[in-house]
Amino acid sequence: RWRGAPLRVVLERAGVKPEAHDVVLEGADRGKPEFAPAEVAYAKGIPIDKALHPETLVVYEMNGAPLPREHGGPVRALVPGWYGTYNVKWLTRIEVLDRPFDGVFMTELWRVRHRDDGYVRLGMVDQVAVKSLIFTPGPDETLPVGAHTIKGAAWSGGKDIASVQVSTDGGATWRFARLLDAGENDSPYAWRQWELPWEVREPGTYTLMARATDTSGTAQPFAYDLDKNGFAVNQVQPVTVEVG
Repeated sequence: RWRGAPLRVVLERAGVKPEAHDVVLEGADRGKPEFAPAEVAYAKGIPIDKALHPETLVVYEMNGAPLPREHGGPVRALVPGWYGTYNVKWLTRIEVLDRPFDGVFMTELWRVRHRDDGYVRLGMVDQVAVKSLIFTPGPDETLPVGAHTIKGAAWSGGKDIASVQVSTDGGATWRFARLLDAGENDSPYAWRQWELPWEVREPGTYTLMARATDTSGTAQPFAYDLDKNGFAVNQVQPVTVEVG
């Protein structure tokens, strides 16, 4: 549970001009990546509309206590719905630019390929892709014949989960899982837990799979898209269990 000041309020008090394009978030951690000519601070740029979103925060508390050092204290950024690379820790500087930020952690890392009408262009890794995982049972777990409950969670960066389908036969057939009441954790950024009863009558090897769909209609892919360059890993992940 995070608490902080909306970045929008900070920027409004500073007096952001209409030509603002990107907001640069810079942390105290520094180093010299192999692709940088000299030592640089870790810094990421976010578009002005995302910076002005009411839920983009400058965080100073976590779980009701001052933000600890190991989690970016005393102050860090929180850009909900986007991958953690934008949640800059040990925040020391905020800068507003009238152009896209071209720091090395924007131009050399966290880039994906987009293919449009035969052309390939590079884009940023930003919004969290829809994903689900099976928590119970675990991989290679041995279960007795009988009644079980498959449990897991699903999430999608800023979009609610519409459904989760589960297969117990490697994808041949699917059933809809029950989405659990989010209760006080109700948020489009939070994990949505789900469960499905599973009655197993025969011993053997079973491959379990879960596939989430969010409210935009986007579903998890079955195979990883290599154009994502190793980022945004959200394909359906099988879990194999033994029943006997």
